Amino acid sequence: MEIKELVSDVLFCALPLSDETKGIIGKKEFSLMRKGSYFVTISPPELYDSEALLEALKKNLAGAAMDNSDYKSPEYTKFRNNEKVLLTPHIAYKTNYGIKKSYDILIDNIEAFIKWKPINLVN
Repeated sequence: MEIKELVSDVLFCALPLSDETKGIIGKKEFSLMRKGSYFVTISPPELYDSEALLEALKKNLAGAAMDNSDYKSPEYTKFRNNEKVLLTPHIAYKTNYGIKKSYDILIDNIEAFIKWKPINLVN
């Protein structure tokens, strides 16, 4: 089945960078997005073709929001003056709720470890 158009208003990308995901969103994918839609990503910029995104912002996208760039990186400087782009240097998670939640998880992890019943293990 060939996709001819993406019918959602927002494409949200939260994929981790891997061999399988690198370059996963390119010119074809951006061109399939409907006119007036938005691209939002918290993933590393290596997942999408930035030139194709810039082209899509001129043609069919209403805007983009990216929380993934170091303010000194080429990706950040490429998008920082574009009126259709909301860009943060990986700080969007720093809300009062986000900070409180991370401390709550840390405390839960410490308490569980002390009881010899660790949680949130990473293999």
